[in-house]
Parts: sequence; structure tokens; C-alpha cells
Amino acid sequence: MRVRTFRSLLVVAIAALLAAACGSDDDDAADSSNTTVAEAPDLTSFCEAAASAQSLASGPVGDELPEVFDDRAESVMQTLEDEAPDEVRDSIGTIVSMVRANIAGAKPTDPSFTREPEFVAADHEADAFMLDNCDANGVEVSGQEHFFEGVPQTLPSGLTSFTLTNNGHHDHDLTVLRVNDDVDLTVAELVQLGRGGGANFTFAGQASAPAGGEPDTVFVNLEPGRYGVLCLVPDEDTGIPHVGLGMFNELVVN
Repeated sequence: MRVRTFRSLLVVAIAALLAAACGSDDDDAADSSNTTVAEAPDLTSFCEAAASAQSLASGPVGDELPEVFDDRAESVMQTLEDEAPDEVRDSIGTIVSMVRANIAGAKPTDPSFTREPEFVAADHEADAFMLDNCDANGVEVSGQEHFFEGVPQTLPSGLTSFTLTNNGHHDHDLTVLRVNDDVDLTVAELVQLGRGGGANFTFAGQASAPAGGEPDTVFVNLEPGRYGVLCLVPDEDTGIPHVGLGMFNELVVN
């Protein structure tokens, strides 16, 4: 779970679940009938919310006014804290507090805090918990210069984890983009358009694995459609994104 290049959302708002204590006909039970207690965090809601958070974490604010975005971000961060299971409550708290500090800081679009050891450790712990406990389709992908191995041609819709292991000598990422429904061009044809092809995609999620570093995982709520799996890291020598050097695949979700 990684917040990367712009102001970040951590989670789609999911209301905290509340339940009223059941009442009975006797007087003692009647007194307790007005009491409400919070249920334990719901694992399915947490997994889906965390995946939705990751799909938004690298996206720009867009046309929203910063203060509107900040209000929305605070709302969803609070919800993520409420839904976090006990096993990762501390890690989620670390991630949320660091994002809050970044948004409130002088450089809210600076992603460098996500490379701090405290954030990286919390990120890895959250990913490990989700891999062990969330009901998701798992895809293991390796990346090197300049291609992916392990990207399937088709996948079922639903919660899916993509874990990227970097077997190369340069940094790589795995960026999942959904091809917009009104687009007929293949991913290869869209890549040929260069930057002009970007408007034909909708961001879904991103994992980043530096050379010599640990694998990284991103969870995505895949909807039916066509997707591009791309590496957007620029080449160290030429500056050309690795996708322009052939590091991409097309994926169909049914």
C-alpha cells in the first residue's frame, strides 16, 4: 500500500458498523436496549476499502479545489482507521498519520515521506496482512529489462493482488490502468500514442519495486474490461519510460 506522487486518498468511505444491543421483555433488558456498541472491524470491508485506497493513492487531485480534496481525504482516512483490524491497527495508524502530516505540510505533493523506513515498514506489514487474510485473486509478477513475466491474459473480476518482484538491474513499477470503455485501440496501439494515449486509461493501482529491493504488492478491485499493465519508470539513460521500450501487457478481466 503506497502513497506516491500526488495528494493522496487512503480509502473509499465506508461507514463504521454499529449495532444496537438486543432488548427483551424484562425491565433489566429494557434498560440495555438503548445501548449501542461498535462491532469489531469487518475484514471484508477493510480489504475492499484498502484496495480502493490504493487505486486512488497515486492519482492527482484533478479539478478539485485542494480544500475540497483535503476534506474528502480526512473523511476517508478516519474511516480506514475505524475499519482496521487489530493486527494492523498500528501500521494503518502510522500510514494515516504520515499522510495527514504530508497533506498539512509545505509540500503536500512531495512523496518522499513514503520512502522513510517507518512508512515502508508499516506499508509492508499492511500488505503482508492483506495477502494472508483478504480473499483475493493473487498474481505474482516479475519485472526486468524490459518486460514482465507472470501477467495472465485473463482474470476474473474482483479483489486482486499484484505482487511485483524486481529481477532486473533498474527500478521498475507495475502500473495497472483500465482501458476506457469507449476505446477500441489495443494497449499496444495506445502505447504508440505516447503521452497522448494516457487520456484513454483510468488509473487502477501501482506497485513499485526498486532494483535490489523487496517485492511490492498492490490490491485492486478489478472490474470487467481491458487493462494495461505497464512500467512507467523512465530509463536512466534515455529518459524514455520503460513502457515505451516494450514493458507492458494487455489483460482482459471477465
